[in-house]
Amino acid sequence: MGRVTKPNGVRASAQWHLRDYAVTLRATDRAEATQRAYLSDLEALIDWVEARDLRRPDQVTMRVLRDYLAFMTERGDERTSIIRRRASLRGYFSWMVQRGHLEESPAARLSAPRPNLRLPKIVVREQLDTLLDDDWARTRGPRWTAPCAKSSTARGFA
Repeated sequence: MGRVTKPNGVRASAQWHLRDYAVTLRATDRAEATQRAYLSDLEALIDWVEARDLRRPDQVTMRVLRDYLAFMTERGDERTSIIRRRASLRGYFSWMVQRGHLEESPAARLSAPRPNLRLPKIVVREQLDTLLDDDWARTRGPRWTAPCAKSSTARGFA
């Protein structure tokens, strides 16, 4: 099959159906920035897989997609960017299945790196002393007490 210009001017094989996918993204009222990001993500994937002699979407397997995510991680891409690209890939391959271009999506069970999670800061003894200091309580008003779930007065029904 011949090559056509991708939505942003880059060349791609017509069998990737990027023009049709771009139309679908516009029709589903995706934000302009989201459309550009998703299409750019797909163009990057296509360039990456074609450099590995994979020329058609049906040649892309879950293993290929995992290798692609690993490549982005090793390259130093931000986790949030990789997570968005995974979402782009899942949406695209799901669309390819819905349109009958593929029998199943290689990205259906594709996992992405978890975002950086930070552990809560540990409270040190001095902070607890300050928090529980009697002067602090007097300047802030009466201490709040958690209401008992069975007490009607605690729920405001007095």
